[in-house]
Amino acid sequence: MSSSPKGLPIYPDGLAASPSSSVRGDEDHGPDAEGWVRRYLADPKRAEEARVMYESIGFEVEFRTPGPGDVREMSDDCGECREQVCTTYVLVHTRRRVK
Repeated sequence: MSSSPKGLPIYPDGLAASPSSSVRGDEDHGPDAEGWVRRYLADPKRAEEARVMYESIGFEVEFRTPGPGDVREMSDDCGECREQVCTTYVLVHTRRRVK
């Protein structure tokens, strides 16, 4: 995996990891077995904006509910809000659209 000018990893689909993610370790999350790459944690309203943008550049988009492992990776800055995030936020995943 190569790096962007800001030192963020570039995944095989050509996009860099998000520098503003509040979930630690995004740089360690390459594509899963089905080709999905975790991009970032988002408020559902903002996630819909991401869906439109990613789909416009040829990606499939999937929203997943954060699980216990995702909560453990969240920054210590998140404090007690971690549980709230699990019930309201989504993890945005993308993969190149299969033709």
